[in-house]
Amino acid sequence: MANVFQKPNLIVDSALGMLQDVLVLPNLVSLNPFSTDFSGLLNDTITVRIELPTTADEWELRSTGVDRTLNKKYLSETTIDVKLTTNVYHAVPITDEEWTLDINNFAMKVLARQVRAVRDRIEYKLSNQIREADYSTLHLADADGVYEAMTRAGTQLNNSRIPKGRNMIVGSAVYEALLLDDRFNRADSAGDAAASAALQDARVNRVAGNNIFQVDTIPSGSAFLFHPTAFIMISRSPKQPLSDVRGADAGQDGIAMRWLSTYSQEDWADLSVLNTYCGFETVIDPAYTDDFGTHGDGFVRGARIQLKATTGNTAIGNTGTITAGAGANHTRQLTLVDDYGDNRARDPFVVWDSSDDTKATVSATGLVTGVGAGAVNITADIDGFTKTYAATVS
Repeated sequence: MANVFQKPNLIVDSALGMLQDVLVLPNLVSLNPFSTDFSGLLNDTITVRIELPTTADEWELRSTGVDRTLNKKYLSETTIDVKLTTNVYHAVPITDEEWTLDINNFAMKVLARQVRAVRDRIEYKLSNQIREADYSTLHLADADGVYEAMTRAGTQLNNSRIPKGRNMIVGSAVYEALLLDDRFNRADSAGDAAASAALQDARVNRVAGNNIFQVDTIPSGSAFLFHPTAFIMISRSPKQPLSDVRGADAGQDGIAMRWLSTYSQEDWADLSVLNTYCGFETVIDPAYTDDFGTHGDGFVRGARIQLKATTGNTAIGNTGTITAGAGANHTRQLTLVDDYGDNRARDPFVVWDSSDDTKATVSATGLVTGVGAGAVNITADIDGFTKTYAATVS
């Protein structure tokens, strides 16, 4: 039986194919194609060009003179610098028995688990990028009003002249609310041969031109509608080391990966290592003016929908001792858990306040800092109501 380590190109090709088949979110954003502006080092910066809209002019058929002057419109772009800040990797010691496997068995027993781990990390990082974008509006929805909120979010993007072909990712509670809506029927995407297996499984419908996907890496009560150009993910294969290790790299359709085997003195065993350098960025549009008004000037390519919390089922947590002096309890990070189990303490649409800054201050993310001894009320305004934590600073 052939030793698998003799076939590094086959190993990395197998790993890359498996990774592409299990990714969801990277298939919904802009994956920058490979270019020559990468030196193979972490923290390299890749410059990505994003097209900006342009408009046509007109003249009357019988116009003459200056009225027939051509107005030239240049095809403009904005550039986004994406820094490769994240080395997503998985390293596992390989037994002598595993090294004797052929490529197919090695892929099933070892690579498949490594690929799933890398996939999970990439999905988590990209979902954070989507969640933390600077959304201009929060479209609140009751459990039976998600469809209407989706319509409002679509109108927001229409007003910003964002083209169709949008995707909406939904948390589990939003997905449940949609399934209970008579206007929503789960789509069968099995016939979409171009989509990966994971993408087909995540896709639940296509409504008003929007592809809807249920994902588990965003809060249960949240949904995000965006055009693929709203977010950029860069994936590059690291350079092969100059030391005596076995390895190879591969890339296709915007995803790149390296596999290598190196010896671990700690484990007294060879390691199988999969890794990719990743960068994530949100597209910020410059302001521009056309016949229909002024557009852009910020993050305009996405919209956020949120199932509305209720006062009876929302609570401030992680309360306890707060001290005015330095020490373990000088600061306390509060939680704010809503009806759907989501901690929204860091939600930019939640407003925190302190009744007395001479006793304690509270940050925009719910971090309380003791200042002076005494009683103080810490409040959180969320979805139209206020929750209060009566704190005592010692």
